[in-house]
Amino acid sequence: MSMLKVSADGRSFVRDGKPFLYAADTAWSAPTNATMDEWRSYLRIRASQGFTAVQLNLLPQWDRSRPESDTGFGLAAAPFKRQGGRSDGPWDFASPNEAYFTRVDALVGEVRGQGLVPALVIFWADYVAGNWCSRRNPGHEIPSGERDGLARYLAGRYARFDPIYIVSGDPDLDSAETSYFYLAALAAVKKAAPACLTCLHLCGNYSAIPPAILDSPNLDFYMYQSGHQAVQDHLRTLAASYRSMLKRPIVNGEICYEGMGRVERPERFGAWDVRRAIWLSLLSGANAGFGYGAYGVWNWHRSGDESVWLDIFGPSPDFQQGLTLPEATKTGLVSEIWRLLSLYEIEPLPPIPGEGEGVAFARLGGGRGWVAYADGPRLFAFPSEAEKGRQQVMRVRVYDFEAGTVSVPRIGVRADGGRHVDCGTCRRDVLLIMETE
Repeated sequence: MSMLKVSADGRSFVRDGKPFLYAADTAWSAPTNATMDEWRSYLRIRASQGFTAVQLNLLPQWDRSRPESDTGFGLAAAPFKRQGGRSDGPWDFASPNEAYFTRVDALVGEVRGQGLVPALVIFWADYVAGNWCSRRNPGHEIPSGERDGLARYLAGRYARFDPIYIVSGDPDLDSAETSYFYLAALAAVKKAAPACLTCLHLCGNYSAIPPAILDSPNLDFYMYQSGHQAVQDHLRTLAASYRSMLKRPIVNGEICYEGMGRVERPERFGAWDVRRAIWLSLLSGANAGFGYGAYGVWNWHRSGDESVWLDIFGPSPDFQQGLTLPEATKTGLVSEIWRLLSLYEIEPLPPIPGEGEGVAFARLGGGRGWVAYADGPRLFAFPSEAEKGRQQVMRVRVYDFEAGTVSVPRIGVRADGGRHVDCGTCRRDVLLIMETE
C-alpha cells in the first residue's frame, strides 16, 4: 500500500494509481485515552464500516474527556520533560518523553496495520500563541525558537507510517503571529517528510487563509470544517469558497459530529444532518473527502468522565456508544457511490434559482450527465445545460437515503416549459442521478 498523492488534475487523491476518497473517522483524543485493546477493536470496526483514514492528535487533546481525578494525561505519560527538572515547570519542547511517543508509535502502527491512512495533527491550536484556542487555554504555547525542531521531530518520527500531516488543529489565522507560526511549521514538516501530504485544519466555518499560506508550496490540500453550528445553512457556500481558491484537493475535515448537540441547543445532530453535510460538501467542491466524527469517540469518553463541552454540546455518550451511531455504518456506501459515479471528476454547478441551501448540483466528468443532492423530497428543476440538451435520451434515477431504495422518478413539464424531476414520493433526502445514454 503506497502513500497518498494528489491526482493529476489537482482535485482529488490517488493511491496505487487509483482514485482515493478521504473518508476519515475522528479520534483526536486516542493517544491519551484509549487502551491498546480498545484501539484495536475500534480500528477493526471502522475499517469494516468503510472508513479509509483516522484523524488523531499527536499531542494531548485539550478538550478530551477525563476522569474528575485525572490531572495528568490519562493512560499516557507527559509528552515532554519539564524545564529545570521541576514537576510544576513548563514543558521543555526540545526534550520529548520517549515513553509518551512510544505509546503513540504503537497506536499509529495499528492504524496502518488495518490498511487505514493515519492523519496526524502536528500542532493543535492551543499550542500556538495568538488564536482563540490558546487564549482560552494558556500555558503551553510552543516558543517560536522550538517550533521547527519539534515539527521536524514529529514529522520525521511518523513518516515511516506514510501519514497525512494535519499541521494545524482548529485555529483561526486572524493574527500574524499564528499565521507565521503555521507557515513556518508547514515548511519544517515538509523538510522532514517531503513525500507526506500536508494541510491545515482550521476552526469552524473559516476560509480567510492569508496569501502567504495560500501560495505556499508546502500546503498540498485544503482541509476546512463546516463545524457544529446550530443552523447548517453554509455547507454549499463554504465548499464553493474553497473551490474558488488556488487549485488543490478539498476536504471538509470536520462535519457536524453525529450525536453531538448543536451549539447551545439541546437537539443532537443525527444521521440526516451528517448525510446532508457530507453530500452538500462533496457536490459543492469538497469532493476529495470528509471527516466524520462521533460524540464519545473523538473525545474518547467513559461514563463519569468530565466533558469540557457539557454546556455547549450537551452530555457525551461513552465511546462504545459512539461507535454504534448509524451514519458511520453508511460510510462504505458513500465511498461506493463516489467511486461508481467518478465523483472525483465532478464540476460543481452554480445554484439553481429558487432551489435553496439544501440542494447541490454537479456535472459528471466526461459529459456523462449530472448529479444532485437534496435534503428533502422535492421537485428538481433541470440545470440549464441539461435543458439545452433536452432531446438527448437520459437515464434518470433517484436514491432515497432513508428508504434505501433506487427508483425511476417522474419527469414533468413546468408552466414555463422547462422540465422537473418529481422526487416527492421519497421519504427525506435524495441523490438524483441523470446520465446521458
